[in-house]
Amino acid sequence: MSNQNRFPPELLESSNRNRWLYFYHKIVAHPRLAEIDRDVKHAIHYATQGRLILVFGPTGVGKTTLRRGLERALTDAVQPELGQDQGRIPLVSVEAVAPEQGNFDWHDFYQRALFGLNEPLVHHKVVDATRLDGPGEQCACR
Repeated sequence: MSNQNRFPPELLESSNRNRWLYFYHKIVAHPRLAEIDRDVKHAIHYATQGRLILVFGPTGVGKTTLRRGLERALTDAVQPELGQDQGRIPLVSVEAVAPEQGNFDWHDFYQRALFGLNEPLVHHKVVDATRLDGPGEQCACR
C-alpha cells in the first residue's frame, strides 16, 4: 500500500468524531469507477439533443460519488460561459425514486426535475390531463 493511501497515524489518537469524519469523507479510488467516469463523460460530450444518460445500479456501488464528481467537473468546464449566460443550466441531476409498490411516480419525478432546474412555483404548475398516456392514468398536482 502506498503512503498516499494510508490514513494519518495521528488519527489513532484523535476523537471518535474526528475518526468518523475522516472515513466518512474518504473516497477510495476504484479502477472501475474511474473507467465509468470516463465513459459517462464521453457519452455526455457526444450526446445528441434530447438524449438521456441513465446511471443505475445497486446500492453502494458509487453512483452518487460518480454523480457528484461529474457535477463538479461539468460545472467547472462551463464556468466561463456561466459568467456570461447566467440563465444557462449546465446540468440537471434527478434521482428517480423506485416505488416500494405499484407504478413509478412520474409526477414526483418531473417535480424533482423542476426543482433541479430551479423552476419557480413548482407546486403551482398545472397538469394537462389530455397528455396523460395510459388509460386510467392520473396525475394530481400536489
